[in-house]
Amino acid sequence: MFTFSGSAHPVNSAAGRQVAIVGCANRTITTFDAATLLEFFHEQSSPNEVKMYTESDPLLPTYEQATGKGQRRRSRQCSPVWPLVLFPSIGLFVTLILLSVFSNDLSTIFKPKPKPKPIPYHVAVIGAGPAGAFSARQLRRLAGKLDKPLSITVFERKSAVGGRLVPDLPLYPFDDALQQPLLPESASALSLSNGAILEAAREHGIPFRPHDHSEKIFYNIKGSSELTRPSSKASLSSWLWELWCFGFSSKNAKAVGNTAKNQFLQIYRETAPINSTQELVRRHGLGYVLANGGLQALEGHGVSRDYVEDVLRGEIAIQYGQNMEALNNLALGIGAYNADEGRSLQGGSMTSTLEAILDSSDVDLRLSTEVYGFRKLNATKWLVVSRQPGTSGEGTIDMFDGVIFAAPFFPDEFEYRDTTFQTPPQIIDYKTRHVTWFASPVQPDRDALGVNVAKPFPDRAIMKIPDSWPHSSTGQGLIEVLDMGAIAQRNSEGPGSQHAYRVLSEVRLEDEHLPAILGGMSPSWVGRHEIKTAYPNLSPRSAFPPMVLDDRFWSPLSIEAIGSSVELSAWAGKNVASLVVTELAKRSDD
Repeated sequence: MFTFSGSAHPVNSAAGRQVAIVGCANRTITTFDAATLLEFFHEQSSPNEVKMYTESDPLLPTYEQATGKGQRRRSRQCSPVWPLVLFPSIGLFVTLILLSVFSNDLSTIFKPKPKPKPIPYHVAVIGAGPAGAFSARQLRRLAGKLDKPLSITVFERKSAVGGRLVPDLPLYPFDDALQQPLLPESASALSLSNGAILEAAREHGIPFRPHDHSEKIFYNIKGSSELTRPSSKASLSSWLWELWCFGFSSKNAKAVGNTAKNQFLQIYRETAPINSTQELVRRHGLGYVLANGGLQALEGHGVSRDYVEDVLRGEIAIQYGQNMEALNNLALGIGAYNADEGRSLQGGSMTSTLEAILDSSDVDLRLSTEVYGFRKLNATKWLVVSRQPGTSGEGTIDMFDGVIFAAPFFPDEFEYRDTTFQTPPQIIDYKTRHVTWFASPVQPDRDALGVNVAKPFPDRAIMKIPDSWPHSSTGQGLIEVLDMGAIAQRNSEGPGSQHAYRVLSEVRLEDEHLPAILGGMSPSWVGRHEIKTAYPNLSPRSAFPPMVLDDRFWSPLSIEAIGSSVELSAWAGKNVASLVVTELAKRSDD
């Protein structure tokens, strides 16, 4: 029995003929006679649906036809797929809701991973005085020119910024930490009256002090006289007295000083980076005034010998710690300017201003950290070794892309490993100055100082050192006594109000020396500070130390072979910082 299901199935007939039934419905055939088959075709099919086969085309199905292999099978009815789509969609929707609740920002879920931050350039600045602070300030201002961020580390051996004028440890009157500390301007030979500090103070909102008042200065050197400074603020009687004693020497000395001041200001306004001090001297035509010295620079402009000996010799000895005849003409002119009109300028708090500069420059400031060793790894990397002052053993090692040594540099004081500078540093000779502060309820003895007892004690006195005090074999034998004003001693059974004084001297003063100027009385409090690098040797010279000592190692204070002032230090720091950024940018372009 065969069952036909709509496809062609061959059937053998009794007469030996072969027929094929195509497209019929399901039907059961019980006999195989031809008549029955023909009748079936006539009922179910049209004549076009009948195909006769020959012997070469057998009626029986092949194996592939019988098994269905190699032919497209009829599709089965598919199972429903909507659960497979619906349920995962619901799960995803619920997940996104939960994530939005806990993250509050779906954008962070799909945010691509950030690129790794580039390794910044690291620059070391050694010294937190004016040169170091202005170096850091200029580095930060120019950092946008680099292809990577810039990290600045400032090392300072002392516990506060300010440079060589700052005591190693904070000094407070009567050792009372609640008192105002003795700041650098009270340790300097001159009040801070310079454009660099004022410019930075205004920028950072630091209050500055006007020095538009006059002061009485008593000179007791070869002769004795009391003058008002600046001379432009002298009263008529004081001006006539000075005219009687020295003629127009004060006016003529100021003219020499103004010329030197303008030369200094030209350097400070220099904006193009300069690679060497020698180039700076050539660019500004300073070769002659730096290579020559002597009093002819003053006497040739109508400054009398009496004015030189009685006034300028003492002022310049206090400013520079050197003999006038040993100075170059530029230093001599600056000394003449500072002795008179320089005191009419304004000054700011150097400590507060330098602190503000460093704070705004985003630096890693390491106070009470002494650098004592260097190692050059290659043309672009330096190792700097540091530790706390007074300690021994292994220190902290940091690697930098450049080093700015913004302090007086004495190579023999440091350790080196596998390092020799390409340009040997030229050591600048410095003079030492001792600062002694003391407080006393009584004023200094006028007789001991040679001051007229009928007059009030002057604001300052420049005088020969008392015979009972120690003398320097190479110094000028002069001291300055400055009246710093009234000061209160808190929680004391003694006098509540006293006066504070400051003495600048060439040698250290001990407690037993001070009664010589106090009428035999001992001071109620004494504080001391030694400035080992107070004044550079400013004798005439034609060769100057380099600013670039090696690959990425700079020394801005080589400028002190020309002169010593906050203006010059600030300019040198800015100039070297510009060289640093130019060098780093050049290497990044390569």
